[in-house]
This record gives sequence, structure tokens and C-alpha cells, in this order.
Amino acid sequence: MSEQRIALILLFVLCFTLVCFLDVYSVEANPFTNVPLPEPAFTIESDGSVDPPTAPIHRDGDVYTLTDDIVGYTIIVQKDTVTIDGGGYTLKGYGSEGNFSLKGYESPTGIFLLDQKGVTIRNMKISGFSYGIKVTGLFSHACTNNVLENNLVTSNYYGVYMSSSWFTVLRNNQMSNNICNFYVYDLISLLPPNPNLYMNDIDSSNTVDGKPIIYWVNEQDKTVPSDAGYVALVNCTNMTVQNLDLADNGQGIMLISTTNSIITRNHVTNTDWGIFAHNSSNIVITENNLESNNVGLSVHRLSTSSISINNFTQNGGGVSLVTSQNNVFSGNNITHNTGNGVQLSGFDNNTIEQNIIAENVNDGLDVYSSCNNTIAGNTIANNGYYGVQIWRDSSGNEISKNLITNHRIGVLIRGCVNNTIIGNLIAENQDWGLHLAEGSRNNVIYSNNFFHNQQEGGTQVLVTSTIDRTAITERGGLNMWDNGTAGNYWSDYNGTDSDGDGIGDVPFHINNDNIDHNPLMEPIEIPEFPTNFHIPEFPSWLILPLFFVSTLALFLAKKRIKFGASRNE
Repeated sequence: MSEQRIALILLFVLCFTLVCFLDVYSVEANPFTNVPLPEPAFTIESDGSVDPPTAPIHRDGDVYTLTDDIVGYTIIVQKDTVTIDGGGYTLKGYGSEGNFSLKGYESPTGIFLLDQKGVTIRNMKISGFSYGIKVTGLFSHACTNNVLENNLVTSNYYGVYMSSSWFTVLRNNQMSNNICNFYVYDLISLLPPNPNLYMNDIDSSNTVDGKPIIYWVNEQDKTVPSDAGYVALVNCTNMTVQNLDLADNGQGIMLISTTNSIITRNHVTNTDWGIFAHNSSNIVITENNLESNNVGLSVHRLSTSSISINNFTQNGGGVSLVTSQNNVFSGNNITHNTGNGVQLSGFDNNTIEQNIIAENVNDGLDVYSSCNNTIAGNTIANNGYYGVQIWRDSSGNEISKNLITNHRIGVLIRGCVNNTIIGNLIAENQDWGLHLAEGSRNNVIYSNNFFHNQQEGGTQVLVTSTIDRTAITERGGLNMWDNGTAGNYWSDYNGTDSDGDGIGDVPFHINNDNIDHNPLMEPIEIPEFPTNFHIPEFPSWLILPLFFVSTLALFLAKKRIKFGASRNE
């Protein structure tokens, strides 16, 4: 059988499989096929029957009313355009505040809707579940036009949880004492831009811990009320969100397709995302304190915006910047987060400068598939693994004038080309100051000070890149360790300078393919690194973090002086 014929057969099988998959999971097909459902459960079946018939639920046409309290069961709704009425009774799980597991928990969900349309949930009292009310769609255009009204949802893990659900109406719902009161999210990373994203009708009659939800759509020239408990701005312009204390929701502040707005001096804690911005532009995010969130700041498709003078501390991940261009991230404090300090992914043509990125459990700055960024003048210190990691096709980035100290590896470049590392102080990292791995080549490294990094095999850097020399036709194909006249300062270089020109007489050898031909005899002068940032009239809760950051930065500055004074110890 010819190769062409085999290829055609494989293509036919692939297309047939895809058609079958889409048929099974089409909007018109039963959306519950192969989807695990909460158990045990009372179910409103697609034909309108109640399963089991003994459930304490009375049917009157398309209205289903509770006739008694229900304990330890989920109510699953598989029929469109019906009403579920609590009738004054309670739907209760076995959980209690602070005692939940989202996987394998005995009472996973109170009310469960998946890809349903036109369902009304009203007059319910729901407590003790992992999810009080869960409204979600496998396909975000399938779960639409549902109504939640007059429900009391308390002491669950998630109170009201909406995922990929559009045109949902919420009225007079009270969410309180839930670990996460209100959660709304679309699978935006899997979808093309869509004007229906987050288009819901949620007014301020809904409250979280007694404070109103502000969920504005198509508004302009407004300031969010000072008593808000949750903020979402969808397709808005020229908005102001300021001086709010927000906690215990999916997001503290959410911006969707919003422009020309300012987010300032807010305190956001205990959310999945402190601030979450998608498909927005010309946003100023400044002087906010985001602490103890799953992620302090998460942006996706953000452009021409400024993120400055914020405090991101004790979050899971400090900052996540994804698929965004032409932004400035400056003067921020990113410390004591349990994941990465700053994570870049598909983040191109941005400036990251004058930040303090320190004491994070994983990496300080993780640069993944991101290109043409300027990373300059930052203090990157005491992070758990890498100070800066550059990997997965990241190229054209300039890493300059940073202090990078006290990590396992100061800078790790994995399989990347055409990055520039200039004018940095890379000091006292445990394994290596710089590690080039996985075929990294054509990177330019010069005018850096390498001080007292743990020396392995006689050098402060490690190059494990395997380079196909037959594919290199010019010197530029290899990594460059000098600019033709000046290289780097190495604290372990023992060469002489017989002519007094400041350049060592013999090259500094890393390996046969990586040679600094012009090693410097004296450290270069590097501008001062950031030692503090200022938030005018900052509230009392920020005094302690600022004190810590100031102390850390002054300590690092003193170490910098020490490095310069003891270059050849």
C-alpha cells in the first residue's frame, strides 16, 4: 500500500473520529454523557420526572418545590425552563466552615446545573457543601438565561459558582460565611474573543458578607461604590475602582473588555485571583495591596497598561502575565509568595523594571514563551529555585542592570536563543550564577559582575547546551561572552593586566565553545537597585510589609558594596 494512500486513510479516520466526538458533545446532544454527576442526588430528569419519586420535591407543571429539608443530597437539574423553589426548607450538606474537600467530599454540591437553559433557582437555603449552587457549561454558549433569586447561601466552600455561563440573572441572593462567596469564570484561554463573555445581569441586590456585588456591564465614567464586596467591570470604559477592602470571592476585582480605567489603593485578600483582567487596554493598576490570594494579579490579553507600585505578598503565585503586549510593570513589591514571584507566558514587548522580587518559594521571574521584553533594574533575591528562568522559545529579551542573588541558579536559560544579559550583578547563587541548557545559543552575555557564585568545575557558570557545530556558519551562532572589547567581571578570574587597559591578558574559559575573550579586571559600576517604593497615604495594614521590604533591600544594597570591595577574595 502506498504511503499516500496510508496518509489518506489516516486522515479519514481522524476526521471521522472528530465528527463522532463533536456529535457526542454537541449542544443538542445530552450534555451529561460521560460527565460524572454528584452523588447521592435527587434529579429533575429531562422528561420532567423526579428521580427517585420519593424525593421530598413536589412537582406542579414546571415548578418543583421542596416539601422538607434535604440533608446530604444534591439536586441535579437536567430539564430546561423549570423552577426549583426552596419553599422555606433547607438544603444541607455535611460540611462546616473550614471543613471541605472539593474532590471526593461526601456532599460536593447543593444545586447542580450543567448546560441548562432558562432554569430558575429561588427561595433556597443552602449550606454545608463544597459548591452551594453550581451553574456551569461544557460549552459556554449552552448554559444560558438561568435565574438565581432570593437564595441564602452560607457556610459552603463556594457559595455561588458560575463557570462558562452567560446571560445569567441574579437578584436578591445573600452569600455569606463561604470560603469563596461568589465565583464567575469563563474558559477564556480555550475560546476565541467573544462579545458574550461574562455577559450576565447581576445587580447590587446581591450581597457577599453583607456587601453589594457590583457587576457592571456596558458602563462608562463611573466610580465603584465604596461599600462594594465584589467588583466586575465588563465592556466598560473610564471607570475607577479605589479604596476598597475585598475578600473571599473568586476575584476581588475583574476587568473584562474594559478600557481607560484605574484600579488603585484597594486591599484584596483570600480570593482565587486578587485582580483579574482579560482583553482590556489602557488600564492603570497602582498602589494596591494583594495578599493571601491564590494568585495576586492575573492578566490575559492586556495591552498598553501600567502596573506599578503594588504589593503582592503571601499569595500562591504573585503575578501571572499572559498573552499581553506593550505594558509596563514597574516599582512593585513581589515577596513571600508560595509559587513563582512573576510568571510570564506569551508576554511580548513589555517592560519589567525597578521591582523587588524576593523570598518567593519557587522562581523569582519565570519567562515562558515570551519575547522582546526589557527586564531591567530589578532586585531579584532569595527566591527558592531560579532568580530568572527563560525557557520554551523565549527570545529577544534583554536582562539588564538587575541584582540577582542567593538562588540555586541566578539565571537559567533553557533552549532559547537571541537573549541579551548585560550589566547585571549576579552574586552568591548556590549552584551557578548562570546556566545555559538545552541548546541555548546566540545569547549575548557581557558587562556583568559575577561574584562568588558556587563554583562547579572551576567556574561560576555552567553550559550544558549541545550545539550542532555544523549548523553554525559564523561566530554569532555561539553564545557571546563579550562585545568585542569588554566581557564580564569574574571574581574567580586570576589573570593579569600587563598593559593596564582593564582587560585581562588571557581569556576566561568556560568551555571550548564559551569563552570570555575580554574579561574585566574590575567590576563595572551598576546603578542602584530598588530599595523601596512609596504608596502615598498607605493604610495601616501596609506598614509591616513595607518595613520588611525596606529592610531586605537595604541589606542587599550593603551586600552589593561588600561584593565590590572583595572582588578577589
